[in-house]
Amino acid sequence: MKCAIYHGPHELTMEDCPEPEVGSHDALLEITYAGVCGSDVTAWTYDGAAVGIVEGKEFGHEFSGIIAAVGEDVVGIKVGDRVWVNPETCKLAGKVACCSCGGFSEKVLIENAKLEHNVYKLPDDVDLKEAALIEPFCVGIHGKNAVNVTKDDKVAIFGAGPIGLCCLNAVIGSGVKKVAVVDIRDDRLADAEAMGAIPINSTSSDFKEQMEEAFGTTMTPFGPALDVDVFIDCAGCAPVMDSIFSMAKYEARISVVAVYKAPYEINLMLVMAKRYTIKGSCAYDHEDALEAIDLLSKKSTNIDKLITHVFPHTELEKALDTASDPQSGALKVIIDYSPWNLRE
Repeated sequence: MKCAIYHGPHELTMEDCPEPEVGSHDALLEITYAGVCGSDVTAWTYDGAAVGIVEGKEFGHEFSGIIAAVGEDVVGIKVGDRVWVNPETCKLAGKVACCSCGGFSEKVLIENAKLEHNVYKLPDDVDLKEAALIEPFCVGIHGKNAVNVTKDDKVAIFGAGPIGLCCLNAVIGSGVKKVAVVDIRDDRLADAEAMGAIPINSTSSDFKEQMEEAFGTTMTPFGPALDVDVFIDCAGCAPVMDSIFSMAKYEARISVVAVYKAPYEINLMLVMAKRYTIKGSCAYDHEDALEAIDLLSKKSTNIDKLITHVFPHTELEKALDTASDPQSGALKVIIDYSPWNLRE
């Protein structure tokens, strides 16, 4: 079988590798589609070790596929099943980082395969290409669920990158009618608007007025404030959090999904007095995966609009270059392995 081997920034090879031996508790997956993650971009442009991608090893972790073989002791999973695999649990604990589980190769061995633990069957109406988005979609869903977003909430999402837009689709999938996405890039805001958000550029001179026009204001014990129930931070920079704290009303909920590369100082007196709820949101849980699959099945989001580029498996390097290029307009880049493996 073909394996994509990472050798460092801008270096990979597609090599012939022996097919994994399927143990009695394992399953073998044929990849149909794989997505390029931000960690893959970091490895491709800068340093794989920083994100758990090891030189000389396979990489890629956002993928869907079809079960090709199962061990004799595997229960509830059979050859031909269309599935998504949770990269956090697809290998035995401690053996390999999830970012190096081999999603850019032809096949992946799922060790200790268990239904709805590391293997999730897909309904017939879930497209395998869109299923390659389930991993980042789960991250967005977890960010939404961390602060218990309901359909009646008004939500502001800061950051219109792929994860911010996954949060947007998670919020829309929950029935929220009033949601804005805030960013500094007009092209990303256009993407957010196409997915159902109110787009607001935070560099505009009338930023505050735009926010008030979108959400209105409400009277609180501390005076009038922006009428936003939930803020979701997918930007990860101090000015964004400063802006959120300057606008947040009494009893606002704040979900921190972004990665912060430097410490941020919080005024806990303000948090206490205004009864803010601040929750960190990292990765996702089993329930988030079930919700993601259900939303894909119901077609109740615009998550498919995240896919801006699709490349054949023979152009993996080009796909990584495109995902790494800020000028490409890429949101999610998908690798198509169907010439090898698609059995639909």
